[in-house]
Amino acid sequence: MRLEGRGITGNQPGDCYVILSIALPPADTEAAKDLYRNLEQKRDFNPRTKLGVPK
Repeated sequence: MRLEGRGITGNQPGDCYVILSIALPPADTEAAKDLYRNLEQKRDFNPRTKLGVPK
């Protein structure tokens, strides 16, 4: 991700480049999978809603 003009300050600020790393708890057991399924059923959450992307 590039943050334009947010890098090292000076006469003309440079760009700051950021690498995002998202880590989620693994669903490696049936109990963890059940928790994720339960959360999906109880929460109507779509992070892309405001971007105009259909569910």
